[in-house]
Amino acid sequence: MHRLYGIESCLPTQTANLNRQSWPCGAVAIAWLTNATLAKWVSCNALRETAGQLLSRCASSEHQDLAADMLKEGLAIVLPIAEGQEVRAYSQLQDQARKQYRGLWSSQFMMPWDLRAKQAGGSASSR
Repeated sequence: MHRLYGIESCLPTQTANLNRQSWPCGAVAIAWLTNATLAKWVSCNALRETAGQLLSRCASSEHQDLAADMLKEGLAIVLPIAEGQEVRAYSQLQDQARKQYRGLWSSQFMMPWDLRAKQAGGSASSR
């Protein structure tokens, strides 16, 4: 199973709040990625394997780097533990999306890793 390297998005059922109104950030991210890849040429380059998942950089016929484009749209977050030259560029894309209040950055949301920890019984913090 491939996973996009260096980023994470909302969990499938996760929501964010914009002006006290909830929106399904997980479903929106899934819909964006589905639209970006469905019936299109897709190529993934596995960079490493972690916990049985291939961390990959993927492209489609319309997107040179799916992770980068998700970050530009504000639909993904750079993983704090990721490293490498791509991740530095990813951080810049995330900063631009945040400054432009795109996607998640227009809303209040819980970081996906914090939500997972909370669901597992740990403590979490929100953005």
